[in-house]
Amino acid sequence: MLLVALGGEGFKGLNDFTAVTYGGQALTQLDEIETSAFGLAFRGELWHLAEAGVAAATSETIVVTTTGPGFLDQSVAAVTYCGVDQTTPTGNTVTTQSSGGLPIDPISTSVSVGAGNGAIAIVGCGTAGSFTWTQDLTEAADQTGSSTTLSAAEAVNFVTAGTRTAEADFAGSVNYNVLVMAELVAAPPAPAAEFVGSPLSGVEPLMVSFTDQTTGDVSSWSWTFGDGGTSTAQNPSHTYAAAGTYTVELTATGIGGSDTETKTDYITVNPVAPVAEFVGSPTSGTVPLMVDFTDQSTGVVSSWSWAFGDGGTSTAQNPSYTYAASGTYTVELTATGPGGADTETKTSYITVNAAAPVAEFVGSPTSGSAPLLVDFTDQSTGEVTSWSWTFGDGGTSTMQSPSYSYAADGTYTVELTATGPGGSDTETKTGYITVSASAPVAGFIGNPTSGTAPLMVDFTDQGTGTVTSWDWSFGDGGTSSVQNPSHSYATSGTYTVALTVTGPGGMGMETKTDYITVNAAAPTAEFAGTPTSGASPLAVDFTDMSSGDVTSWAWSFGDGGNSTAQDPSHTYTTDGVYTVSLTVTGPGGGDMETKTDYITVSSSAPVAAFSGAPLSGTAPVTTFFTDESTGMITDWLWDFGDGNTSTDQDPFHDFLFLGPQTISLTVTGPGGSDTETKVAYVVVDPAVLGTNYCTAAANTTGVPASISCTGSPAVAVNDVRVNASSMPLNEFGFFLSSPTQGFIMNPGNSSGNFCLGTGPNLGRFDNFIQNSGATGTFSIRLNLNAIPISVNPFSIALQPGDTWNFQAWFRDGQTSNFTDGTEVTFL
Repeated sequence: MLLVALGGEGFKGLNDFTAVTYGGQALTQLDEIETSAFGLAFRGELWHLAEAGVAAATSETIVVTTTGPGFLDQSVAAVTYCGVDQTTPTGNTVTTQSSGGLPIDPISTSVSVGAGNGAIAIVGCGTAGSFTWTQDLTEAADQTGSSTTLSAAEAVNFVTAGTRTAEADFAGSVNYNVLVMAELVAAPPAPAAEFVGSPLSGVEPLMVSFTDQTTGDVSSWSWTFGDGGTSTAQNPSHTYAAAGTYTVELTATGIGGSDTETKTDYITVNPVAPVAEFVGSPTSGTVPLMVDFTDQSTGVVSSWSWAFGDGGTSTAQNPSYTYAASGTYTVELTATGPGGADTETKTSYITVNAAAPVAEFVGSPTSGSAPLLVDFTDQSTGEVTSWSWTFGDGGTSTMQSPSYSYAADGTYTVELTATGPGGSDTETKTGYITVSASAPVAGFIGNPTSGTAPLMVDFTDQGTGTVTSWDWSFGDGGTSSVQNPSHSYATSGTYTVALTVTGPGGMGMETKTDYITVNAAAPTAEFAGTPTSGASPLAVDFTDMSSGDVTSWAWSFGDGGNSTAQDPSHTYTTDGVYTVSLTVTGPGGGDMETKTDYITVSSSAPVAAFSGAPLSGTAPVTTFFTDESTGMITDWLWDFGDGNTSTDQDPFHDFLFLGPQTISLTVTGPGGSDTETKVAYVVVDPAVLGTNYCTAAANTTGVPASISCTGSPAVAVNDVRVNASSMPLNEFGFFLSSPTQGFIMNPGNSSGNFCLGTGPNLGRFDNFIQNSGATGTFSIRLNLNAIPISVNPFSIALQPGDTWNFQAWFRDGQTSNFTDGTEVTFL
């Protein structure tokens, strides 16, 4: 009997070998078996060695002693066994004891293998009779059986290292030989845990991807990330939400055991640095210019450092700064917090202009007989570097304070233009100088000259000479320029009246001292307040509307407040309904007016206010709006004037439509709503669109014609104009369009270059044939929803992102010509 340990994973099938003999005896392959257990594939083969003279009953044992770890992959070689050629045995060698060339004694071999998965198969081969066999597999169930032709296998899991025994007993009239094939597979060692993470540091929130680099057999992973987070994935990702330093641990478990890798303080999460931002208002003006700066930085900020561009600095959060000199200034804000610092620099942000002068002058005398010499004195304020005078009769001067002689009678308008670094200003005095032959004589009477206020007096001019104008002064601040005026004296007193008459020859004056006497009458109290209702605190402006001569006023506002001013303002700080009274006193007596429940004060509504920047530019203009409303606000509603709205507090908006845009902000709070509307606040100018290409040939004017596009690039706005210029005068032509470019020199014997791509989308604007007229130009406004093409349906609607090319054709004397091409990409 022959027993050999073979088989298992990595085992080369014995049926791959031929011409097998053992002890000079031929071995014959009888059968082949396959089985699997515990994830191991076992494959073995059945062999037969028939020899005469062997005892009917023989018992032999193969003992395989194992200590791990390792594999036993035993194969047979240099023998012929059942006609199969075997390779040289590897690992441990099978040894036999034999009698008469037959293996009758136990065969044993020792191999090293540890605990783990393994398999032993015992197979027998024979042609008659019977035998029994037993697998004595430590830590596994025994198995027995008998058959005339035997084939059996069992796979087991070796929990511990040790000795495995297989035994076969034979009985019968024919000798039997058994080939036992087995493979013992050692358990792998415990895995070696290892991992890496990326990135290892960054600002919060930080997502880290962990990669398992464990070696060995691993069946499960257990991660702890140091912030309470865990995972059982092999390669997890984890987000650290808060700043800090974190220790990461991975436990890898396999059939050979577990191992833990701990990386202390492995992940560092830093706080986010702030983002510096600010606005200033105003950003331009004349010197001295005070600018209020508002911090709009985001993130945690602990300190602010401002540099205003003229050497001035501040550490306030929202400073105000005055620029004392004209110039253009760059402003810088550095915001610092626990996460670091950030600097926002706005180059040439503040523009301070020099103030223009204010022109002013006087002349003396301003009237008289010809020739009249007038001395003019410059009284302009501000910085003046030059003066330009026109005297109304054709004379001029550039002196600061000239003298000028008027030679002819007449009335003359004098004009002075003062110019300085900040600009120019002109003062015009119409009819300022009057030149005549002689002056009139003033005289007048009034009726009545006394009475009770209010006193109406009719004045009559009694002057002599030629008079062209009258200038009355009634002594109470009242004046008139009519010849025979009437004047009402509202308060008591004694008044001096003066009349100045002016004619071609000069002026005459009559003054009557203490001419009108007005006696006091009792006044009549009356007043009004505005507003009479509103949210607290409510500031009310009271206006005295009393009639008569009033020397004192006594107000009672109904909430305990009082005033003796004529037109006081009073602020009501508490909700309620208030009665207001006014007592007026004058030389003629006193009077009181009381208005019951006149003022109603309720909870305050917010006050809407906002600013935006930039406020102008070519389409599209992106404007950032800043809410500057005051009071308690719960809702914001912006109307951008183009059909779009927003409920953000500080939104930004893309203005696509050309022209001025009216913006409104409505703020709502517990006390009500308020709206701020700024008409024509944002102005969107047409943009110069497109990129020109394909140089045009000179036409009969001696220069090449050119094409250009202006307007808004947005398809939704649909406001684009194509213009052709520098063409021969009074020639007709039209525009062409194509989505592609091309080049054909002198097509159809023309004198120019065709620059568009040909194909089904090449179109011409046949409905817009034009004449270049007296300016050598023509243009059209595109309909972006119907760009002409050459195939049915003969027009196409453009989509955002489309690029189209345009060119103009025109007659050029005896031939024709083209402009250059332009390429426009639409939004």
